[in-house]
Amino acid sequence: MARFVGQHHCTMDDRYRIKVPPVLRDLIAPNWEAKKAGKANSKTKEKKQSEFIITRGLEYSLIVYPLPIWEAFEQHTMDLDWTDDDNRYYLRVVYATATEEFLDRSGRLLLKSQHREWGRLDKEVKIIGGGQTHIEIFQPDIYESYLAGNFKYENEQDKRYADAAKKVHETIRKMKLDDRR
Repeated sequence: MARFVGQHHCTMDDRYRIKVPPVLRDLIAPNWEAKKAGKANSKTKEKKQSEFIITRGLEYSLIVYPLPIWEAFEQHTMDLDWTDDDNRYYLRVVYATATEEFLDRSGRLLLKSQHREWGRLDKEVKIIGGGQTHIEIFQPDIYESYLAGNFKYENEQDKRYADAAKKVHETIRKMKLDDRR
């Protein structure tokens, strides 16, 4: 199984694109090489065929999920109790801020304004691996603050999102464990 590991320093260009490190390209966008070489099937030749999803993460990060991982996440969220306020809040924010994306022929990822604003991203970004499921994009100073134990959310709404995310992911983990029994 592929793994998203390591950390990479990248620079955003004037059009808000970052060049995804080669070691991560095929993991988040498996059709990218074929598309670049013009060898993709008719389905992947579409200019804007989505290859991954970007959404809001924790500590002002962005999370990039390959489509199969995102689809598995969607399956798990279908079983969450919609009457629970934390579940509703988290899912509304995650889905509202999610965008389907692709890499251009140069292996660059365009960061939309809503994502740049959430991530407090300017010119420099840090991409870190998230194990078997995703990568995260951080503003480097925020990431360093998190590592040093000095990170604080700027307002109660952002903290509420983090708290709801924790609860939802704990619920999903328990559901997966129950399914294995």
